[in-house]
Amino acid sequence: TQRFIAGVRELGSEKKIRLVGFVSDLELGAILQGAMAYVFPSRLEGFGLPGLEAMAVGTPVLAARASCLPEIYGKAALYFDPDRPDELVRLLQKLIGNEKLRNELRHRGFAQLKKYSWSKAARETYEIYRQVAQK
Repeated sequence: TQRFIAGVRELGSEKKIRLVGFVSDLELGAILQGAMAYVFPSRLEGFGLPGLEAMAVGTPVLAARASCLPEIYGKAALYFDPDRPDELVRLLQKLIGNEKLRNELRHRGFAQLKKYSWSKAARETYEIYRQVAQK
């Protein structure tokens, strides 16, 4: 984190990049909704819920081409190699300069979200427990 902060200062970008620390769910929704994009550079994820939360408020997602993220986000996100910052920079530049692409990603995100729901997860979990209990 300190190296990142030093890099932000070196670039003179303190007013463009804010490290906010912990935020409430309400604050998170507002932050995501006001963002140009949600960048998720994680190399290892169990599911990738944060990107789906961003999609739920219409924020385009840029995610690492790693772990389960391409499977979970499908065509609703743009992907980069998490070991290649230049790829992320290229995608950010492409997204910033292309309102049509941002809108397309918003629509794809809303469509991708339809594949997931808490009630579906609860039903499927219940069914697994029921089957195990019968054995």
